[in-house]
Amino acid sequence: MNTRRVNTAADVINRALMQTRTAAGIALALESAQLLMSPETAAELEQLRARVAELEAAPLAFAEQLDAKSLDNFLISLGSAAEHEPMGEAINRVHEVIRSFRDGLAAMQDTAPVVVGQIYWRAAEPDVRVKVTRVWTVDGAAEPSIAFDIRGRDWRGRPATSFSALRVGLFRQLYRLDTTVTQPATGGAS
Repeated sequence: MNTRRVNTAADVINRALMQTRTAAGIALALESAQLLMSPETAAELEQLRARVAELEAAPLAFAEQLDAKSLDNFLISLGSAAEHEPMGEAINRVHEVIRSFRDGLAAMQDTAPVVVGQIYWRAAEPDVRVKVTRVWTVDGAAEPSIAFDIRGRDWRGRPATSFSALRVGLFRQLYRLDTTVTQPATGGAS
């Protein structure tokens, strides 16, 4: 149960009742507050919000993952894009350079195999790290599955580890490879 969602729904219903709304009016109020979404839509909305927050917090964070030559090419491209006139065109070109390098890096990471021992961070919670412990394919499955340890904090703020498993496609949507640590380079699932 998500206590925050329940409390939000209760608040919306209470306000609708105070306005002497009908059942349809209450349902409309819940829909307006986006509380009547399917689980798939709610999950997609949460992923999009996490991605927006990630990009707003650190719009150039991807640059830390570039190798020396790619970083040099990125900086040269930014410099040449910024030299255009009028200024509006220069800003548009800078945004295009950033987007193309970020998308290129994401495409490279999406095709790299997931390997036992690799460390990833959760896109919605950058301070949460996970370590891949097992990669396997079930007969007839369209894609491999990944088991991983989740390192975070418990409700008291103490370090804690829990465990989970996901299909590789969903894992790639939720987690990003941690390039600040040395990673194993053999085997894995693509």
